Amino acid sequence: MATRGLVQAVKDLTEVVRLSGAPIKDPFRYEVHLPGSHNPDLPEGSRAVYAFLCGDTSLKVGKVGLRSAARFEYQHYQGGAQSTLHASLTTEVMALRLSARGVQIDRVLTEEGEAVYRAPHAEVRPTVPNLDRTSPEKDRPNLDRSLISVSAAAIKHVHDRVFAESPFEPHDLARLDERFGIGDRRAAPVQTVEQWIRGRTERIDIFVPAALGPAMASLVEAFLHARWSPRYEGRTRI
Repeated sequence: MATRGLVQAVKDLTEVVRLSGAPIKDPFRYEVHLPGSHNPDLPEGSRAVYAFLCGDTSLKVGKVGLRSAARFEYQHYQGGAQSTLHASLTTEVMALRLSARGVQIDRVLTEEGEAVYRAPHAEVRPTVPNLDRTSPEKDRPNLDRSLISVSAAAIKHVHDRVFAESPFEPHDLARLDERFGIGDRRAAPVQTVEQWIRGRTERIDIFVPAALGPAMASLVEAFLHARWSPRYEGRTRI
């Protein structure tokens, strides 16, 4: 997505905030990090909403609170926490790697709560968490979130069985380039998912002053979700 698209989104967002009646006079401060120049920093006394984009595809939109510098600054690059861009892309690379090996991925949530994968000559049924169908409806996990969890766990299970501990190779990560239409525009090979994020994506950070409260950060995040429909939100589309 061109940087001007990011700037226009901020302008439109400012109008939405004005219509909400919030006591804000100036546009939100924001920073755009181009591929190869990511250096996010959460200012003291500020919440923030961030978005990762690759070309015309929005990958991830999220928000952080006043004491969430770790998530804002490095967890999406290095993983080690729930629902990070790093984790989503790692799952995607695993799925692409399995597909290249000839493992057909039919992500289906069966009545037993299993995701079924068909290899060329065998059916693989990985062991994944079951949904609790005996608990009251209100206590059951959200179906979409459960499906994401089951699918990611199953992809990893099958991947580890097929590839053991074999790490990603540059050509594995190059499949992400093909998936998102990068082509030869940014052809420098990368060795890790973190390098791919830093070298292939644009990032925009929008800072929300603490005085405006957490509801304002949620409004900003909801606007960007509606504007860009990020790939790695809701039901994962791998």
